[in-house]
Amino acid sequence: MASGLAGEATNVVTLSTLRGTAVPSLTEEIQTRLRDLRSQVLALGRLLPADRPIVYLDYPLHLNVGDLCLQLGAEQLFSDLGLRVLGRASMFNGKAWLRRRLDPSVTIVLHAGGNLGDLWPGHQDFREAVVAAFPNNRIVVLPQSLHFADRQGFEACMRRWAQHPDLHLVLRDRVSYGRVAEHLGDRAYLAPDLAHCLYEQAPFHKGATTPGKGSLRLVRQDVEALVLPDHAAAATQHFDWAQIYTAADRRAYALVRRLHRLDDRAPVNLPIYRPWRRLAERAVTRGAEHLCRFAEVDSDRLHGMLMSLLLHRHVRWRESRTGKTGAYVATWLSDLPGSALAQAGTAA
Repeated sequence: MASGLAGEATNVVTLSTLRGTAVPSLTEEIQTRLRDLRSQVLALGRLLPADRPIVYLDYPLHLNVGDLCLQLGAEQLFSDLGLRVLGRASMFNGKAWLRRRLDPSVTIVLHAGGNLGDLWPGHQDFREAVVAAFPNNRIVVLPQSLHFADRQGFEACMRRWAQHPDLHLVLRDRVSYGRVAEHLGDRAYLAPDLAHCLYEQAPFHKGATTPGKGSLRLVRQDVEALVLPDHAAAATQHFDWAQIYTAADRRAYALVRRLHRLDDRAPVNLPIYRPWRRLAERAVTRGAEHLCRFAEVDSDRLHGMLMSLLLHRHVRWRESRTGKTGAYVATWLSDLPGSALAQAGTAA
């Protein structure tokens, strides 16, 4: 992945000058640019024509607002492209799909995100199983960031995937794209993140008109964190997505996850996706509402940054362990009108 992680530098994407506590008004040029990013995602229609039904696999089944934002972005993409979705499954209930025979006209769509590689092996193993199980179907991997710590593992993966006659891998930054294109050639593509499909959609359209106050420090607390924050020293100064969930949310999630595992063993599919999507929608709405309380968001989460841009917030971004945020900004956001880079503390 990208080298030279910014351990001491924080980068700032400045959309406009903040005046008091008002929401920064976007210039028409910036709004046009954000709509253009959405249009570039919709260009994936060349890989996903409306006359070919799809199966959507590896949707996220965990309480991460950024990943759930991607899930809603994927559904918005399918709707905008007029696609007929025959079925959906996460990696927790997707094994049953591996045993099915699908008509060659069906396209398998694998979820987007930042888990392409060996950092999150469960998702990668499931993708590998899907590629092996469906040699006669088109497979489209939605925009991903690449991170393989093991170069040999990466090259072995690319050799296997290159053998599939109709596999198409979409990357969301030039660094990832360059590495993959060396192996897949013209079956590697570059496109923005699926979150851009939600521009001017609820809850972002409504939130963009809401003023905020002060600054929010959104800090990741997982394996992708470059530096974990010292919460004992500053327990009230950091926020992460997990803090928006209630005990009732966690109970509902535990139930849905158990049903997904049961679905993998049931003779017929259980009606579990709709309640999970409703939970995802509530989580993304709640996350957006929390971001709207602030005029500025300072985050090392890629989707903390992207959701804040969709909400017209002033954004400071910090690098994550994999370098995906910096690579994404360099690819799509560095030349936004008024953009600037600044030194502002450490990554913690």
